[in-house]
Amino acid sequence: MMRYIALFRGLNVGGKNRVEMALLREMLRGLGLERVGTYIQSGNALFESPKNEAALRGEIQEAFRKTLFP
Repeated sequence: MMRYIALFRGLNVGGKNRVEMALLREMLRGLGLERVGTYIQSGNALFESPKNEAALRGEIQEAFRKTLFP
């Protein structure tokens, strides 16, 4: 199991692109990621997964578009 960090640029900056961290954690858990956590309201997330980085990147980007900014 690998530990990863996802850095989402431009979230919750200056009152724009507001994303609740609880919703972000829920979205990541919905992808089967484990030990999901976020850092304050920054949009930074930590998680564990057996998948490789390339697979995760595509899955997270797609879920992000569909869930948080449809």
